[in-house]
Amino acid sequence: MSKKPADVADQLAYTVKCRHFNGIMNDVCLAGIRYDSFPQTGVPYQRLPCITTRSVNNCVSVSRYTKAESKAMAAEDTKQVNQMLAEMAAGLCVVCKKAVEGVKQVGRCVYATNCGHRIGQGRAKQMTQEQVDKAKAYNRRKR
Repeated sequence: MSKKPADVADQLAYTVKCRHFNGIMNDVCLAGIRYDSFPQTGVPYQRLPCITTRSVNNCVSVSRYTKAESKAMAAEDTKQVNQMLAEMAAGLCVVCKKAVEGVKQVGRCVYATNCGHRIGQGRAKQMTQEQVDKAKAYNRRKR
């Protein structure tokens, strides 16, 4: 059985990333290391040892995920994405699981009119009537 390239890429992303990395929108990682403590040298993404193994800097707290952990995390991500896609195809809001009875365009975003949650980006006019009908039918079954 051959692996899909996305599966391999997802697993690789986890084996490269440090388990303490919590995003550069934070000042410090989960191990308490300040992100701005690494010199601003080289290619921007190579500055942080927490997101690449090719960093020009070293970190004493770096801890990579194992291949087994990476595989499990990638499988969980795939499962969640597939669940979300199935809910969307069934005409459900992926936030509250209510049937989407109509859509509203706000800028580039599309919102469900009945619950108000953002359900994606794109053009509300391009949502097919079939998707709306599926949602209404689902909603009637739930009552």
